[in-house]
Amino acid sequence: MQLKKRNRDLVPSEENEPKYTWTEEASIVKALKANEGNITKTARALGVTPSAVSQRISRSKRLQDVLVSAKEGLVDLAESELTKHVKAGSLKAILFVLETIGKSRGWIKRTEIAALMKSDFVLNIISPSEDDEEDGLPPQ
Repeated sequence: MQLKKRNRDLVPSEENEPKYTWTEEASIVKALKANEGNITKTARALGVTPSAVSQRISRSKRLQDVLVSAKEGLVDLAESELTKHVKAGSLKAILFVLETIGKSRGWIKRTEIAALMKSDFVLNIISPSEDDEEDGLPPQ
């Protein structure tokens, strides 16, 4: 498919008719919603490149809002599925919720690092006696 320039928008040539009309913002809105905000799939449905869709979205506040809304819908769906898994007792889902949403309640993942030494060493801590403290000298 070849693209030609018309009215500042890229319009697909007639040889492969796209599902939507690229020049109409309403068609782009429809394609974005149908493809849940996926730019590549939206471009395919419109018969243009993903970069052309991105450029068109960057020039329109309405299209930017539609894109954000479509992606928020996907996040809502993911949260609903996560809730189902937590209610079903999935340990993986429960831990994920606790480690992300439950941070404010102290549910955090902590990593402890232990080092193995090649040779053992002994650290003696010597407390000064009462007599040594009086003269200010370290113990002998």
